[in-house]
Amino acid sequence: MPTKVYNTGETEEFLQKKYNPEGSQLRKAQLRMVEMLAYIDKICKENKIIYFIAYGTLLGAVRHGGFIPWDDDVDVVMSDKDMHKFRKIVNQKPGRYVVQNHKIDKGFVAHWDVLRDTKSEYVKDDSTHNLRKYRGVQIDIFPYEYQVNDKLRTFLSKVTWQNEHRFVGRYQWIAETIFILQKVIIALAKIKAHKKSDVLSLGYENIWNLHYNYADIFPLTTIEFEDLVLPCPGNYRAMLKVDYGDNYMDIPAPSERNHHAVEKIVFYD
Repeated sequence: MPTKVYNTGETEEFLQKKYNPEGSQLRKAQLRMVEMLAYIDKICKENKIIYFIAYGTLLGAVRHGGFIPWDDDVDVVMSDKDMHKFRKIVNQKPGRYVVQNHKIDKGFVAHWDVLRDTKSEYVKDDSTHNLRKYRGVQIDIFPYEYQVNDKLRTFLSKVTWQNEHRFVGRYQWIAETIFILQKVIIALAKIKAHKKSDVLSLGYENIWNLHYNYADIFPLTTIEFEDLVLPCPGNYRAMLKVDYGDNYMDIPAPSERNHHAVEKIVFYD
C-alpha cells in the first residue's frame, strides 16, 4: 500500500511520530477514549439510542482512519431526548464511567454532557479544572436541535464562559443563579427547537453556529475509527464541508494545528 502524503509533504507515519507516538501521554489518552467510544456504542445499541461521531472525530475517521494525530478529544452527537436517556442509564449504577453535568458536579457549568473515565485524571495547574469533581479522560456529548437562534446561542456560550472563569468556586451562589437562568432560557428556546425542519443544528448547549441539511445527516451510515466501526452522518462529506470547508482533506500548517499539549494524565488502572 503506497504511503499517504499530505498537502504539507508530511506522511501519516511522520505525523504520528511527531504528535502521538505509541506510549506517549496523548496516545494513551486517545486509546482510553477508544475504549470509552466502544462503551458508548454498546450502551446505545442495547438501548436503541441513536448517536453519531462528529467534528474532529469525524474528520479524523475520514482523513486518518482514526484520531487526528494531534487531537485530544472526541465529539459525539445525539438528540436531546437520547442524551438524557443515556445519562440516566450510565449514572443509575456506579461504574467505571460517569456522565458529568452540573447536577452531579457543581464545578461543571457547561450545558452539554461529558462522559468521564473515573480511572484516570488530567493533572492541570488550572483552578477552573480543579474545582470539578470528575477530571478524567472525557468524551463530549452534544444534543442536536432543529430551529436554533444563533444570536441567542452565541450569547449563552459567552455567559457560560464568563460564569466558569469568573464565578465558579469564587462566588458560587452567583454561578448557581446564572446556571439556573440559562437552563430556563434554554428550556423555553427548545420548545421551538424541537419542531422538526429540514435544517439540523447543534443545540443551545454548544458554541458553534453551524447548520446542516437533515438529509445529509440521516439516515446514518458507519465509518472506521481506529479499530471500531461507528455511526456517522450519511453524507458525512457534506457535513465536513460545512465544518472545515471544501479542502477538509488537507491538513493545516503546523502553526495552525489546534494541538493542546497533554500536560499530565494519571491512570489508576
